[in-house]
Amino acid sequence: MRLLIVVEQTMREAIEFHLEGMRAEGIATPEPHAYATVVEVAA
Repeated sequence: MRLLIVVEQTMREAIEFHLEGMRAEGIATPEPHAYATVVEVAA
């Protein structure tokens, strides 16, 4: 469960960083929305 928390926090920080960069460049940020998928890989 700890790994899931770390992954979610890292994703959140990456998205926030990206949006800050868009705002700094004067690029409009998209409206919030959700998207989910499952990707299978060989173990």
